[in-house]
Amino acid sequence: MTFTFATKERILLLNVLPAQGDILALRALRKLREDLSFSETEIPELGITQSGNAVAWKPEANTVTKEIEISPFCQGLIVKALAGMNSAGTLTADHIGLYEQFIPEG
Repeated sequence: MTFTFATKERILLLNVLPAQGDILALRALRKLREDLSFSETEIPELGITQSGNAVAWKPEANTVTKEIEISPFCQGLIVKALAGMNSAGTLTADHIGLYEQFIPEG
């Protein structure tokens, strides 16, 4: 399934993805991380900088989006990670858009 993410959502999702798992999950997540990451041309265009753990970008970069294909397997990993954050109470207001894309509430 194809999803459209703004700059901020790409960065948030990179941080939501699990760092550990079995070999199949790690291989699938490696590909997804590559797709979510920023190219050498995007970094200066969007004004992306990093200082320690803090990442910043130009305000106008918030309107730039990228379509990314996410496999059902990776979608399941993302849903599990977001649901875990929800249960632990560690979601922030920044996560609302991502949460609603992957876990639509009825």
